[in-house]
Amino acid sequence: MSFDDVYASAPPEGAFGPVEAPIHQCLDYVEDGLPAGHRTALDIGCGDGRHASFLADRGWTIVGLDASATGLVRASERVGPRFHGHVTEFSATNVRDSQHVVDSLEEPPDLVLSITYLDHLAEADRSSAFDFIRYATPDDAYLLLSVFSEADPGSSNETIFARRQRLEPSPTIPAVRHYFTMQELLGEFATSRPTIYAAETYELALHPPRHFHGLLYLLLGPKS
Repeated sequence: MSFDDVYASAPPEGAFGPVEAPIHQCLDYVEDGLPAGHRTALDIGCGDGRHASFLADRGWTIVGLDASATGLVRASERVGPRFHGHVTEFSATNVRDSQHVVDSLEEPPDLVLSITYLDHLAEADRSSAFDFIRYATPDDAYLLLSVFSEADPGSSNETIFARRQRLEPSPTIPAVRHYFTMQELLGEFATSRPTIYAAETYELALHPPRHFHGLLYLLLGPKS
């Protein structure tokens, strides 16, 4: 099942349910650290606007990047005029196109986030996405990342686990290309930025079908 299919068949509130608690905690911290006023986020791999909608409800303007045109249409419908979407595939061959979107922004983002997107990329494309994230995040901005972790049982084990628990395995699990460790994530992004929040969870997904997965969360502050 492709993500276009997932987004096209999703209910109006989106394919993946409410935003998880660590994202709430991280955004509270970010907002406390920013001056009052207009705030802009760059959502890399925004999907159907799950996190963009959450940010918009708190007064943010969001620029969303995703390879799924269907997801971007759904995000625009959910979020409204605070959302500006761009179809972007992060690969080793088109990183300049992605950079052009950032270069054309009227104002730099206060927050760059990428939630369960990097783990869906092949190795070469993942490396390009790492470079793009570093390019897109201003020195005085916050960076929020979440990825599937090695605590996630993966597709085959999850199928066994799901049968025991009478749960269905997620249809998008086969799309996951890489399971991260926290050390790996810190090594890519935390060398020049302070680590504000780092956590690993293993939890029951709030969205259907019911399944378990492991997640890493990492919030990095502005460069000192």
